[in-house]
Amino acid sequence: MTQDVQNPRRILAVSLDTEGHHLSRIITELTGSSPEPVEDSLAGTSHQLPLTTAYYSADVPIWLDLVSSPHEWSETFLSDEAKEVLEVLGALVVVFSSSVSPRDTAGQAVESGTTIAKPTSGDLLREIGRVVKDGLGGWEWDGVALAIGAGEDSTFADDWEDCCAELGLEFVSVRGGDKDQGRNEFGETMGIARVLEALQANNWASGSEDPGQDGADSDEDQFDLDPDNLDFAMGDPSDFEGLRQAIWGEISARESAAAATEKADADGETKEGPTVENPDPFESGPDDVEKIEKLMMKLKATREMGEGLPEAQRKKMAKKAVLEVMKEL
Repeated sequence: MTQDVQNPRRILAVSLDTEGHHLSRIITELTGSSPEPVEDSLAGTSHQLPLTTAYYSADVPIWLDLVSSPHEWSETFLSDEAKEVLEVLGALVVVFSSSVSPRDTAGQAVESGTTIAKPTSGDLLREIGRVVKDGLGGWEWDGVALAIGAGEDSTFADDWEDCCAELGLEFVSVRGGDKDQGRNEFGETMGIARVLEALQANNWASGSEDPGQDGADSDEDQFDLDPDNLDFAMGDPSDFEGLRQAIWGEISARESAAAATEKADADGETKEGPTVENPDPFESGPDDVEKIEKLMMKLKATREMGEGLPEAQRKKMAKKAVLEVMKEL
């Protein structure tokens, strides 16, 4: 049964005040409707993102903000007064122009008395990273941190991806049009589709909401896979074979249960359900097998990203990755 998430956590979406047009475009493409400025500015306005998956539905509020001084902005959000705001966030999204190299934008805003030079995308990302790490808990945060690079030119996409990863942000390049169609070499969706996918995989239930409301299970209970038991995060290559088998087993079990239920309903059986032979997952079509292999590559990339982190954080990353993969399947 699909869970109707009441009072979901919020999305905070920001950009530099000089790049509000990028923020407006991304929000419009993501939600299907344009945010309405107040007094010709998006700062302080709100919008709504309807999310519907096989497991839940939610109308997630989006808070929009334009930043003129990244350092002052981060100081405000790291203050004691802002703790309640951070506690209700489920996602932090920063939109910026990625058409120039990070080397040309990082750390150029320098205080000069009371005057601060024009801030850059690098300045904003650095301060966003501070808020994610010091205000939201970094890797311990049960939320999504996205850095969306807007612009048709993807020349510096790899550089921005490395820069954002160091700050605890997932970089997504949104070029628009046909350039973002399909999947990349890792089997991942691109552009707005990837942004939506990342947000859909998040847990939007607020802390006060019962995750089992309406008979629905929480995200962590929807699948029997347990990355902790599989030691997925510990670095043993053989773990991935066990994980692959577990994914196929979970899919097969669900397909068998669904088939049994449908046949029982059709036959009108009440005492004993029909016996349904478990399908052999390795007899699935080539498209299914290819999809699984691409997702396994994604999980491997997640493990590599976690190298050097404490064990608890690596396991948290692994668990989120497995849940996201299972939802995509």
